[in-house]
Amino acid sequence: MGLLRRGPRRGRRRGWLDMPRLPGLKNGESRQFCVQGHDTLATGRDASGDCCVCSKERRKQYRETFLKRAAAGEIKSRPFCKRGHEIAVVGRDKTGVCRACKSDKERADRPRQRVQEQAWRDANRELDRERRRAYNKANPDKVKQWAKTTHARHRTRLNAKQRERNTGWTPELYDRAVEVQQGRCAICGKVPKGKGISGILHADHKHGTEPKQPRELLCTNCNRALGLAQESVAILNSMISYLIRHDEAPVL
Repeated sequence: MGLLRRGPRRGRRRGWLDMPRLPGLKNGESRQFCVQGHDTLATGRDASGDCCVCSKERRKQYRETFLKRAAAGEIKSRPFCKRGHEIAVVGRDKTGVCRACKSDKERADRPRQRVQEQAWRDANRELDRERRRAYNKANPDKVKQWAKTTHARHRTRLNAKQRERNTGWTPELYDRAVEVQQGRCAICGKVPKGKGISGILHADHKHGTEPKQPRELLCTNCNRALGLAQESVAILNSMISYLIRHDEAPVL
């Protein structure tokens, strides 16, 4: 199925058919070790099913060979590629391929590759999870950096999705509440100011209910005060009485 089932001829050329199959794997699924012995659960495979480490080594070897031939004058640089792109403008990559042609090919192949990869993941969920866990364990720094940059790039969408999951507030409902409340807190009536969470309105909801029941938008201080008071009307009334009693006359 999909990107890893290439037929016996391709498998024989890659050497996959000579590798022992892991227990529980079906025909067409990825083996754990490539021909060179790399653990593909940790290193991963590219869109064509090749080991990423082996592909990188082959590209490096080809690049070194190309540079040597170019320095020796065996390869002459042409002003235009086969599709008519001017090399002086678009340039070539390290392997000598026109950058414009490479970008066009990658852009055209991307939707097809995504469909194939998703189809393979749907058919091999357990194996895909195992590969992801192995890669995350072998590359913690890369995974941490990727998560940081991804969250920064999609912060608004991720925050809205998390808000809807935790409180029941949809993005449309939140925007409409901000407009109705004119950007002010529903309790103190102030406009939140500050950096980070202090400068936004928090989506309040009734706890202990399913599905979630949104209420109104609160500032950080009022939202925390409700939580510290355990959302108890008796505790809040007692706090009010306490303040009134001490404002009228000191007890001690």
